[in-house]
Amino acid sequence: QDNYLNAYDLGVNYQLDEISSVFANYNRSYQAPDIDRFFNWGGTFNGFIEPAKVNNYTVGYNNIQKNNKFKLALFRANLKNEIYYYNLNYANKNTNIDESHKYGLELFDKYLINDNLYISANYSYIIAKIDKENEGNGAYNGKDLAGVSKHNITVNLGYDINNINTVLSHTYRNSAYAANDFANNFSQKQEAY
Repeated sequence: QDNYLNAYDLGVNYQLDEISSVFANYNRSYQAPDIDRFFNWGGTFNGFIEPAKVNNYTVGYNNIQKNNKFKLALFRANLKNEIYYYNLNYANKNTNIDESHKYGLELFDKYLINDNLYISANYSYIIAKIDKENEGNGAYNGKDLAGVSKHNITVNLGYDINNINTVLSHTYRNSAYAANDFANNFSQKQEAY
């Protein structure tokens, strides 16, 4: 099949003073399916999958000081044909979610303890919703997207010396609906990790 796919990024950054700025960004992107997604687990042809198309909107604030960098971003992504693995009632196949969206915020802070040692943290809060999906005859419309944690945090302790960067990192994600629980019926949950 033929597809016309394009991607671009438009952004503006406005400096408020010597250490802070605000920004806005619009991004259009796509994801073409890997060839193995056209086949099911048994190796038979699964059918063609549409490329996913995404419109991303972001607004945010930066504060950069000598020893500290802080960033706050609010975002929304509208997706068409999001690619996912459908595994319910032995109907195992790769397919598309007709329409979905994600929105939330991201906080980042990096503090320089000295010239070589730093600590950083990245936190994101994500709401991921299925807007329209015909795979479940409308039963999944308005439901949370399975497998997506709302709270995600990564903390790093880094040490730089002689152009070598060593990082000790820890990531936490809270519980989410299990990967095949598109109806959000609480029968399965992916535990926090």
